[in-house]
Amino acid sequence: MTRMILTAAAALGLAASAPSIVSAAPYSVDVRQADIQQRIDAGLRSGQLTSREAARLRGDYRTIAELEKTYRETGPGLTMSERRDLQLRLDRLSRQIFAYRNNSKYR
Repeated sequence: MTRMILTAAAALGLAASAPSIVSAAPYSVDVRQADIQQRIDAGLRSGQLTSREAARLRGDYRTIAELEKTYRETGPGLTMSERRDLQLRLDRLSRQIFAYRNNSKYR
């Protein structure tokens, strides 16, 4: 009986220390969009982005935001394929921001 109680307690302890699935989930689309806007603004302020680069990135961002708006208008929420499409587009934009901010062209 004692052995069974100790085994159950150990199992509960391991389950409590394991990371939850929710915390491992990727950022939501809205959180990523806010993060991208902040990165563009920070790059412009620090001089890592030219105004032309920032304008291009903001245009790309606007295109993604308009696509999200269209997706949301066509149904009650985002489907998994729409969410995946937006995430892929945000990934691409994030890589562009990184490339522009690290291209050694300080202003």
